[in-house]
Order: sequence, then C-alpha cells, then structure tokens
Amino acid sequence: MATEDEVQEKLEKKLWDELESSGFVMLGLQGVDESFTRPMTAQIDNGRIYFFAARSEDLVKGLGRTNRAIATFASKGHDLFASINGILTIDNDRAVI
Repeated sequence: MATEDEVQEKLEKKLWDELESSGFVMLGLQGVDESFTRPMTAQIDNGRIYFFAARSEDLVKGLGRTNRAIATFASKGHDLFASINGILTIDNDRAVI
C-alpha cells in the first residue's frame, strides 16, 4: 500500500502533467470582486505557473488590494479537478517573457 507521501507525490505529478497538457484555469483574487474568476492560460516553466495579462486587466489592477490567488482546474478528460491557492506577483523580466 502506498504511503500518504507517495500518494501526494503522484497527485502532484499528475497535476503538473495535466496543466502542461491543457493549461486552462479559472483564476481570481481572493476577496476582490467577490473572488470572481476568469479564464486564463497557464504557462508552466520550471515548477512555476505564469499568466500573461495586460495592465488594464481587472485581475492585474486587483493586485493593488491583494495578491492571494485562487485557481480552479479541470483536466481534459475530467479525471482530475484541482483548487490551487497561491500568490500572484507581476514579473516583467524580459528573459522570462
């Protein structure tokens, strides 16, 4: 029988694999606009998730109030559903972009 750590590791790998396969998520800021989420495309790089958005996007403007993010994800085959919490920051590093 697999240990709890092994199960967790397997789920994390599956999540990263599925995100790379289909990176469409619903992304919002906790407590901003009633935590309204909008569809965004996740870009995966070295264990980080990036989103491209214009400065005029409400999500970017909301970063002035909080950077606590919530994202929901459903894999293509609907065999994996995830709720992801994290911190959003603006990164204008041209090398990353």
